[in-house]
Formats: sequence, structure tokens, C-alpha cells
Amino acid sequence: MYTVSEYLDMMQAVDRSPNTIRGYRVIFESFARFLHVPLEEVHNHLSSENLIKYAGSLKGYSGHTVRQRLSILRAYLTENGVQFRNMEMKVINARRRTDPEDKPLALETLQKMMDITDERGRAFISVLISTGMRAGEAAQLRLSDVKGDTITIPGKIAKNRRGGKVFLTAEAREFLDIWLKN
Repeated sequence: MYTVSEYLDMMQAVDRSPNTIRGYRVIFESFARFLHVPLEEVHNHLSSENLIKYAGSLKGYSGHTVRQRLSILRAYLTENGVQFRNMEMKVINARRRTDPEDKPLALETLQKMMDITDERGRAFISVLISTGMRAGEAAQLRLSDVKGDTITIPGKIAKNRRGGKVFLTAEAREFLDIWLKN
């Protein structure tokens, strides 16, 4: 039987990315909190019933997040010899639709953000809005990644590890130029 640490070590041995391993650890920690046990003890509390109860506790998460968490935990349980009956698999694999709780920022809110921040903040916010980039990607960009109105996102900082190109609006380019001049 694998402990969580041993399982994550095995994942590292098969070249899973550090980000993937961190993400798995977060999911295992969430499961441990649900079970009210330390992370090192999770392997002693593995059962299909516990996973189904955990699935029921994930209200408010997006369907994608729930499916991802359950898939990762199911693989861990299966690796540790837990078997799932047909109906249990149906419960775990059920499509879960949730309405996203986050809503786009109102124009007034964006304007307030732009009004109260400094030049760097205005450049950052406008680049995010203009390109749709993730904040983590934008924060790791280098000046050499910006050429004119095109930003090349290096694969090593992109969430999908493939990178790509995004394009700045004239307004975002203007805010970026103002910040860079100072």
C-alpha cells in the first residue's frame, strides 16, 4: 500500500511535472482534511464509501474541478487495492454541472482598479484584459517576450507547457510603454 508521500514520489519518478505533483498534493490534503486525519494517515482510511462522501462534500466547485479531484483520488485508491462496484463508479463519474460563481468584473470595477493603482498596476491589468493571459503567466514574462504588439508566452511558464502568442490592444501597449519608460 502506498502512502501519499510514496505515491507522489512515484509520480516524480515517472517525470510528472512539479506543478502536477503540487496539484495532487493539494487534492490529497483536501481529502485528508475531509477525513479528519493527517496526510500521512490517508492510506489507512481508503474506501469507496469515503470517496463517495467526499464527492458529496464538493458542492460549490466547478464540475471540472470535482471530476479532476475524484479522478485523481480514484486512481490512488485503485492503486492501493480499493475496488469499486458498478454503481459506485457511476456515482463517482457522474457529470456534475455547476453554474460558475465568479462573474466578469463590471466595467466600473475595472475602472476603479485602474484609478487606484500605479503605472505598473495599470500596465499589468491592461495586459491581462487585452490578452486573456493568466496572471501567473504575465507575472513571469521578460521584456524579451514582448515584441511590438505581440507577446510570446514561453512554454516553461504557460499552464499547458506549450506557450503561444497573444496580442496587445493599442491601449494596453500604451500603458505598458508608460510603465517601461519610468
